[in-house]
Amino acid sequence: MPTFASSLRAAMAAVLLLATLVPAAAARYGEIGPSVNGERPRFVVNTPACLGADGRPQLRVQVVVPYPEILFVKQAVDRFVARIELVIIVYDAGGDQVGGDLWTREVPAATYPATVDPRNGFSHEERFAVPSGKLRVKVSVKDVESGSEGEIRRKVQVPAFDALPLSMSDLRFGSCAPASSADAFEPAYVRSRFGGEPLPPICIFGEIYDREREAGSGPERYRIVWRVEDDRRQERAADTLIVSADSARVGFVIRPALAPLTLGRYEFIAELDHRGWTLERRAPFEMDETRLSIHSGFDELVDMAGYIGTSSEISKLQRALPGEREALWDEFWQRRDPSPGTPENETKEEFFRRVQYANETFGTLNMSGWRSDRGMIYVRNGAPDQIESHPVNPSEPPYEIWHYFMLNRVYVFADRGGFGQYTLVSTRRGGG
Repeated sequence: MPTFASSLRAAMAAVLLLATLVPAAAARYGEIGPSVNGERPRFVVNTPACLGADGRPQLRVQVVVPYPEILFVKQAVDRFVARIELVIIVYDAGGDQVGGDLWTREVPAATYPATVDPRNGFSHEERFAVPSGKLRVKVSVKDVESGSEGEIRRKVQVPAFDALPLSMSDLRFGSCAPASSADAFEPAYVRSRFGGEPLPPICIFGEIYDREREAGSGPERYRIVWRVEDDRRQERAADTLIVSADSARVGFVIRPALAPLTLGRYEFIAELDHRGWTLERRAPFEMDETRLSIHSGFDELVDMAGYIGTSSEISKLQRALPGEREALWDEFWQRRDPSPGTPENETKEEFFRRVQYANETFGTLNMSGWRSDRGMIYVRNGAPDQIESHPVNPSEPPYEIWHYFMLNRVYVFADRGGFGQYTLVSTRRGGG
């Protein structure tokens, strides 16, 4: 779908958004951010709540299926078609259905490469007038041609927008194209990999609903303080937005600078203080390895690749001129692709999954997890088969012993400084 690729490409690259294609965590009420299922066809569901044009709470169920997840059938030289059956059902807290239907859609593509490009996808949004409170949403997607079917269930908490004196919609990521209303705002909630392309601008849209505002009272100012926190609750970006409006429904767009963020999990937080009311909305998102742009983060990408690349490969990447970098980076991973000709490169995805895990697990205040000694071994070898942990010892510093039985290797790490930064002190064969 050309409109999908053109209107959402920037948004897709930015947020990864917000999810990786792995099973979603256990659902909870008030769940925010997207859900992703684990079985094929894999797809993304997001359920932002807002106030509908009819003055009632509204739930938007947004579904995106990347093209590589569905089977396209060639119908003509320049026409490939996939078929999708989509079911959305919304239940209230008592289990009664309050919305839902079944849709059958054809998904056309002009070329075979377009059908396997993860930057392309089928998107569908349905809007339901719903009661406030706890809701359950079930979404199933069936690939008609292959017969495979996936399902996602979510628990959603919808505020009483129609009753609260002052309220704020859920936050939504999107492209920065001009948007005057929620209906005009292009959502971004699709995972995509662009192999190190520069991070395009990303905007975050929301609405304020001020039911106590007196008609004809003139413009009123609303102050929104926002920040971005990493997974250790460290602030990575912050600013203040002042919005002036003369209506009871106030749309706002925040343009955070996300380009400096590297791989990891983050949360966008927006706070509104107005007439003694304090409102907060949160939206989680993730950056994948492509957030390290070839243009602005290439040195760090090359440092990562040094864990598995040959000395000649890394030297070539380090000497590369800016115009050569993208092609050389692609070649580096193509040589390690176990299934050439498919959209996935399993080696690359596993590598950066390990980098992300290392950042989440082994990072310290002054060092990214992938740069630590434990991170280095984890990225190279994956999870150890066994870990012996010795955190407390009066005569020795804390230490860990990692066993890789299949590799016949043992690694010993010690926290000599006592600050959680374990260094590699011994490497030996498993039988030693």
